[in-house]
Amino acid sequence: MFKINKQYTLLLASAVSGLLVYGAQQVNASEWIARSPEAIAAEVKVGPNETKEYTIVWGDTLSAISSATGVSVDQLMAINTLENRDLIYPGTTIQVAETDQIVTITEVDQTPKAFDVSGKEAKEVDLPNEQAKAKEKEAETKKKETVDKKEIVEQPAPKEPVEEPVQEPARPSGRTLTVEATAYSRNEPGLSNFTANGTDLSVNPRVIAVDPNVIPLGSTVYIQGYGTYTAADTGGAIIGNRIDVHFENVNDTYTFGRQTLTLTIVE
Repeated sequence: MFKINKQYTLLLASAVSGLLVYGAQQVNASEWIARSPEAIAAEVKVGPNETKEYTIVWGDTLSAISSATGVSVDQLMAINTLENRDLIYPGTTIQVAETDQIVTITEVDQTPKAFDVSGKEAKEVDLPNEQAKAKEKEAETKKKETVDKKEIVEQPAPKEPVEEPVQEPARPSGRTLTVEATAYSRNEPGLSNFTANGTDLSVNPRVIAVDPNVIPLGSTVYIQGYGTYTAADTGGAIIGNRIDVHFENVNDTYTFGRQTLTLTIVE
């Protein structure tokens, strides 16, 4: 693992002409002697977590460090955002892992970052220990998702509500009669709101017209499938076993048509 600790600020300049600035001191360029990769490699030490580390000193160059560590100059510059390969900082600690492919940088706030330098460009990756944690977390997530899916599959499907059949009211006791039935509406042209016995159909629309000699006016009549009505009207064509059922909606009279019904005159 290759790590650069950025808190060091002493400037080290490699081979250029004239005077070089080292800290607050001026050094003559003729006094600068490049250090060899072998010398650099000899000073690499084993650091924390079994990593190898090296601290840059006067005389080091990026090319020599590259040769000593196996990390290219371009990769060193990319990871450390260096703009000039002829300038490096003494006191910078470089750590090299056994793979020589993962490089980490410790920021000033001590936040570590890792980069894969195996290609032409450095790419940020998870830290090795974080990679293991990430894989473990991913495995736990997949396990949980599997358990959740299993629970969903094994849960019994909700039962659809069973619609209870509508119970028809029991036929009331009384005299039964089979009749021919038609329908009418007070809203038909020429008809009145009031029946033969004075019932206001706008107030009590559940009325049938009858032959009073067969079904006395004022009788309560139960018609199977339609409910209870009052015998409160008559008609010129309503003779014998004939009735006329009143509906508020004219269209309902057409739907009703002519039917043979059994009714009960409630006692």
